Amino acid sequence: GANNEVLEFAGDRVLDYYVTKILMDRFGYQNEIGEFLTEKYKTEGSLTNIKKKLVCKEMLAHRIDKMGFKDYLYMGKGDIKQNKQDETSVKEDLFEAILGAIAIDCNWDPDTLENSVSFMLNIDHYLTHGFNDEDDFVALLQQWNQKENGEVPDYEFNEVWGGGYEAHLYLEAQR
Repeated sequence: GANNEVLEFAGDRVLDYYVTKILMDRFGYQNEIGEFLTEKYKTEGSLTNIKKKLVCKEMLAHRIDKMGFKDYLYMGKGDIKQNKQDETSVKEDLFEAILGAIAIDCNWDPDTLENSVSFMLNIDHYLTHGFNDEDDFVALLQQWNQKENGEVPDYEFNEVWGGGYEAHLYLEAQR
């Protein structure tokens, strides 16, 4: 409840500060007369766009899924029944709360916080390879179909040998 919100508050500030610092360390430098400059293709606008992509709700939720941290969420029975643990905003809050807990636990040690943000976001990967290599293509196809056809596609789930289910996505063809 309230304690988690305080951890989210602290984690949000840690995230904002260290993502900015990491971007400035990566793309900035001091010239021979001591002026701070950024690489010529990195303007304030482009840095802002990179930062937005790194700290957006969807990215934080994606990283929680990638790290497997969703399994450590404590939720009430009603929230579990409603699958709240799968909501993007819940995973975003969890990401921030974890950073807040790290901040308090390490007594705000700058190196620990910077390393935690860098690791949890996998910043080097995204700055090197871009943001599109881990797209959820099923979600993108679903979003497209909703925009184009105004409806969610039909899904069919079949049990597969060895346990689990196989999903099939069906879209209505537009003529």
